[in-house]
Amino acid sequence: MSVINVFVRNLLRLDHPGQLVLFVTNRCNCRCEMCFNAANVFDGHPASDLNLEAIGKMAQSLYPLPQLLLSGGEPFLRSDISEIISSFYSSAGTRQFSIPTNGTQPKRIVSACEATLSSYPDIVLNINLSLDHVGEEHNRLRGLSGCYERVCETYAQLDGLRVKYAGLSVNISTIITEHTVECADDIIAGIRARFKPNYHAIGILRSNYAAPVPEAFLHTLAGKIDLDVLEKRSFNALPLLGRVVSAVGSIMKKRYVKSLRERRRCFTCLAGKKIIVVTADGRLMPCEPLWLEEGVRQCTNENRYLMAHLEEYDYDVRSALASERAKSVKSYVTEKKCWCSYVCAIQNGIFYSPRAYPLILLEMLRR
Repeated sequence: MSVINVFVRNLLRLDHPGQLVLFVTNRCNCRCEMCFNAANVFDGHPASDLNLEAIGKMAQSLYPLPQLLLSGGEPFLRSDISEIISSFYSSAGTRQFSIPTNGTQPKRIVSACEATLSSYPDIVLNINLSLDHVGEEHNRLRGLSGCYERVCETYAQLDGLRVKYAGLSVNISTIITEHTVECADDIIAGIRARFKPNYHAIGILRSNYAAPVPEAFLHTLAGKIDLDVLEKRSFNALPLLGRVVSAVGSIMKKRYVKSLRERRRCFTCLAGKKIIVVTADGRLMPCEPLWLEEGVRQCTNENRYLMAHLEEYDYDVRSALASERAKSVKSYVTEKKCWCSYVCAIQNGIFYSPRAYPLILLEMLRR
């Protein structure tokens, strides 16, 4: 079954998730200054990772699921990433997989990619390397000596795999902060001089900002936020993104900046419906902000918008989403009682809202 086939089948099910963000671990070998999951990652006693049996049950309950993002922590500190992908491929029909990584485990990353792509050559596998600076400054930002050098090693090995597997997309994600915005042009130029990723995503540190974002700062950032496709031919192999990737990126940017500027939700949010989050300890959440960002929750309780403890449903996500508690949380989101600048939700609201498709077409025609 192709990516498009799974996507269309999912689109016809209005209240069935199209994207799962699965936190496979809270363990991480970096201590990044900008870590959005620091409360869990920096905990001295992180929760045990969900086992393959529990993950397999989730996959069985989610067919058809077009998109899976494996997050953390550092996902590749687990040795069974290829097995997790296999489970969702076989049971959920998933064909597009994305894995953000600090890139410090070159041997394990390359091994997992090789095993996955040799078994399932029809998938799209996005490996998103985090790179926020070059050289020693990147090591400082990541809190790990030798981090930049290991990212370089991982990229070099994955670059070779791209020749062999058309479905592999090797990408770079760069986060610009208030401290690096003035030298952002130099950072971006330095990265692109050293690497040739399939695409280079540039964003800002996700934050709801307790106070309004200074207009001058926002104006400067708006010029930096982008998703630049460097190896355009490679996207011939990426059905879900394909030629629309730049158009979707442009629409995302506009809605992201507008939400920050107006401090309200300026995009279609389908959190809890078309995008869901499962934490490393098996909690079902509508999105990351209502779990991790106190400013979005407007309370200190990170379980305020918990939809379910999946263990209570034997990891049947569909059943958990049908619970009264889950319905209540979904209604809260639908009624626009919260706002954020969560990029995954913005993208999801574009992909899974047919009324956004004319906007994508218009944006493509402008290019």
